[in-house]
Amino acid sequence: MDYAVSFKDGLWVYKTDIYTLFSKRQLKAPKVGDAGIDLPSDEPDTVVVHPGHPVSIRTGVWWEAEPGIVGLVCPRSGLAKQFGLTIVNAPGVIDAGYRGEIEVIAATHGREVEFGPGDRVAQFMVMSVLAPALAPEGVRGVDGFGSTGV
Repeated sequence: MDYAVSFKDGLWVYKTDIYTLFSKRQLKAPKVGDAGIDLPSDEPDTVVVHPGHPVSIRTGVWWEAEPGIVGLVCPRSGLAKQFGLTIVNAPGVIDAGYRGEIEVIAATHGREVEFGPGDRVAQFMVMSVLAPALAPEGVRGVDGFGSTGV
């Protein structure tokens, strides 16, 4: 897949033929063969995740995708092994029509973990998806986290 990286209007822009990521921080390039790209914390201060107390962490990353594409927010295996850290709704589904900031809902089943600004908190994977064959209700926009009902 071809891609281009640029910096415009204070944002890093990572463009492919099927999606575009916009980020306040320069994202670390994945290694050849990696399935995902790491999402950083964009919180201004250190965020502490205490066992049993989920925390929402802003990433400073937005996206635009073609219909039929889904983004998945997934745990990073090293954080899971070392701290028992997981993503509460793993994988977090980011629909192609969503236009808000990608957030990570993190929880730990092990010990307390701290994330400073720019620390990698999760990984983002992009996949093709077959949508249900129902008539769509309308435009999605920035509503998220249960906006279609719970």
